[in-house]
Amino acid sequence: METGITVLCVDAGPTAEATGLALEMRADGVDVLDASNPRVATATLEREDIDVLVFEPGVGQDDEWDEALRTAADRNVTVLTFTAGRSPLADRPEVAGHVDKSQPDQFERLADRVLEAIRPDEADYPLADDEEARAVTADQYGMAPLLARPSLERLCRLTAETLGVSAALVGLVDRTRYQALAAYGTPDVTQPRRESLCARAFLDPGVTCIPDLQDHEWADLAPDGEFRWYASARLVAPDGHPIGTLAVYDNARSAPLSDGEEWRLSALADEAMEQLELRRLVARPQDPDTYISTENELTLEE
Repeated sequence: METGITVLCVDAGPTAEATGLALEMRADGVDVLDASNPRVATATLEREDIDVLVFEPGVGQDDEWDEALRTAADRNVTVLTFTAGRSPLADRPEVAGHVDKSQPDQFERLADRVLEAIRPDEADYPLADDEEARAVTADQYGMAPLLARPSLERLCRLTAETLGVSAALVGLVDRTRYQALAAYGTPDVTQPRRESLCARAFLDPGVTCIPDLQDHEWADLAPDGEFRWYASARLVAPDGHPIGTLAVYDNARSAPLSDGEEWRLSALADEAMEQLELRRLVARPQDPDTYISTENELTLEE
C-alpha cells in the first residue's frame, strides 16, 4: 500500500526505528522521524509536514506536552500515545488513540494503529457498533496471552475432545488482526482481521455454527481450506465487550450443535475468558476490577 505519510516518534526507547521497520512491512512511502523530547517535537511539527505523532508520556514535562499537543491539533496531526499502562495524557482530547507498550508485539500493533489512523474509513471487515471501546478493552490484556498459553492449550484439547471434533482454537481480535493464542489440531496462526473467520463470527451473540463452510459466504476463510464444519462461542470481557472466540472445526461432521453442545462450548469459552482475565490481573495488579463476568448465565435444559 502506498501511503506517502510522515510519522514523528518521541520516545525514550528505539520506537522510531522499530516502528519504521514494522511500517515498511505493511506500506510503502512511509517516512519516520524521531524527536528526543516534546520541545524538539514541537519544533519539528512547526517545520515539517507531519501526519501522525507518536509519543511516550513519560518523556518530558506535562506543560511541554501541552504545547506539543496544541501544535499537533492546530496542524491536524493524528496523535497516538505509546506506553506501558495508560497515562492521563492518553485521555486528552487531542489524542486519537493509545497502544500498550507492554505487549509482546507492541511495534506491530503500533504500526497497525498508525495505518488505521490515516485510513479510518477503509476497513473491509465488520466492526462493532462501539468498535473503539471494544478495541480498547482488547488492548488491556497485554501480556495475558503469554501467561495463559499452557492453560489455553489444555482447554483447546479438552474442547475438541468434549465435542468430538478435529480442532479447537482460542484467539483475540484487536483493531486489525486476529491473534491466535492457543490451538489443538490446527496451527495457531495470527492473521489480518479481514482474513479471519472468527473475526466475522465474534460479533454475533451466542454460538455460531456453520455446518458446511464450502457452501457458505465465508468459505475462503476456513483455516488451511481443509475444514468444512465450524462453530464458535465468543470471549466476552467483564465490561461486556467481545474480544475473541473459542472456535472448533471438523472435516467430517455435518450436523449442527445440539443444545447441550452449545452450552458446553459456551461454558468452555467463559473458562478461556476467565483464564485471560486472571492473567491480566496477575500482569497488572494495580487494576481495580477483579470481578469476572460471563456473557450470560448458562443453563442446561434437562
